[in-house]
Amino acid sequence: MATARKERTASLLSRFVKNWGGFEELIANMHKTGDVSVQRDVKLTGVRGVPRQIDVLVTHKRGPYEFKTIIECKYWNAKIKRSHVDAMVTAIQDLNVSKGVFFTTKGYQSGAKKLAKSAGIDIFVVRELTDREWGGPGRQWEFCVQVITRSIGNLKLNNAFVVQATAREQAPHFDVHIVLGSGEGRTETPAFNAQKAPHDCTLEYLLETGSRKALDQVTIANTTFNGRTDCVVYMKIERVLMPFEPPLQVKLGSAWVTCPSIEFELGIRVDQKQISGDRAKYWAHAVAIEDCVNEISYAAGKRHTDEFATIQPMADAKEQATDGRGEEVKNGSFIRIFSNEYFNFAEVSRLTPVVIPDLMSLKPTSSDAP
Repeated sequence: MATARKERTASLLSRFVKNWGGFEELIANMHKTGDVSVQRDVKLTGVRGVPRQIDVLVTHKRGPYEFKTIIECKYWNAKIKRSHVDAMVTAIQDLNVSKGVFFTTKGYQSGAKKLAKSAGIDIFVVRELTDREWGGPGRQWEFCVQVITRSIGNLKLNNAFVVQATAREQAPHFDVHIVLGSGEGRTETPAFNAQKAPHDCTLEYLLETGSRKALDQVTIANTTFNGRTDCVVYMKIERVLMPFEPPLQVKLGSAWVTCPSIEFELGIRVDQKQISGDRAKYWAHAVAIEDCVNEISYAAGKRHTDEFATIQPMADAKEQATDGRGEEVKNGSFIRIFSNEYFNFAEVSRLTPVVIPDLMSLKPTSSDAP
């Protein structure tokens, strides 16, 4: 698969350029940024009276001033020679234009580079963008993505009792109605500590943080299912126990309920999908341009949806490597996304639960409980 991806990447420039005429068209389109006038295959007559064929003519007007740049497009199998640059110097003088530029795909001989630098002629090499220049993970991407969703069922307030002014009435079972997630139906059940001091949390918050902690213990890193193909996998954890010290107090309706621990079953749904794509399909053209005199690289491109093309300097590779973004996601990576939404516990109610001893006593941290 990696070999096929490399071959497809290598053929991208040939997709934009079919022949020498296509190369001229590419260079012309690159310069259509909206700031200049661009003409292809133009004939200009100089002071000597000799017509000269110009591959691409770029005209830039600013107030009463007009600047013309003539561009030679060489889609050759050999490097540009000094004699070609020398001919460009003559053409600039004869046509009285502002600038001369070369574009090629094969490079320049040393003599051509020296003359171009001394004569003020820009010389560029057009090449493929590297994967790093496309931006991680590259032009083509392929991942295995898992979206993990939770569900809570059979919630119990263990050894709970109602707190009254003069007595404590044992109440082993409470009808607790809660709705988790970020939807409009979400409930907010106040939770307090044993001294009844307000605490900035709810029963819903405790269940969400506790179930996420349990989920982290259950989830096996970099685990895929069914050969990384698209599938849905369910799991159910028999018992997640959350003890509280001091005991938790929850307001259910008009009653205050105290309980030393909460217990529930945890349902897990894993939606696995293999995704891939090619960034190049969104671009009419996308190439790198190397300035062989000033040693600066540019990214030139135009999306299918854009009116104009862009040519922008590319960040230095060393700067990209130290820009603080961390390690890039690589092709073939396994990506896990934890959803804050909850699915219906009925989807896993008939599954045989998995018993994991480490989850039998999930003690909340100070941020999890009042």
